[in-house]
Amino acid sequence: MKKILFVVSIFLLASNGVMAQKSTSSANEIVKTACADAKATDKNVLIIFHASWCKWCHKMENAINDSICKPLFDANYIVKYIAVEEAKEKIKLETPGGNALKTKYLGKGKGLPFWIILDGDGNLLADCLIREEGKTLKDNGQNMGCPASDEEVAMFVSILKSSSNLQASDLEIIAKRFKENAN
Repeated sequence: MKKILFVVSIFLLASNGVMAQKSTSSANEIVKTACADAKATDKNVLIIFHASWCKWCHKMENAINDSICKPLFDANYIVKYIAVEEAKEKIKLETPGGNALKTKYLGKGKGLPFWIILDGDGNLLADCLIREEGKTLKDNGQNMGCPASDEEVAMFVSILKSSSNLQASDLEIIAKRFKENAN
């Protein structure tokens, strides 16, 4: 019995060490690993910049991780979260380099959640910025954040359609769930 407890204790300590190591990964390391995983699995990467205090961040995470939506996202994306813009008392929750990475993708001062979609090579495919017609991903825009209004959800679904293998029926499920965020 003591041997079993010893082995379980070692396993738990090792697991906690891995978790602690993952929590200190830099934003660039998270993106690099996610892109490598995406390339190996023929998926894209959905990076969501969020904070513990952000109500809309929690709504977006809850929608993505909803039991009906999670399998759809997992089959098409490597989803990663990068903590940014935390309050002073929770600054340790921030992902090192997260704010700089958000700024790189035109997210400085844009609020949260802020999200991007990358391909396996790290190329920006889409983001949450609403731009005037004719503008490109290099142009600034207004942050949609967590899609909730009919217009935002339609734009989000359009982005998902163009950056995944999600079928129309899958996109309808996702749209319905995200529209619940408006309530």
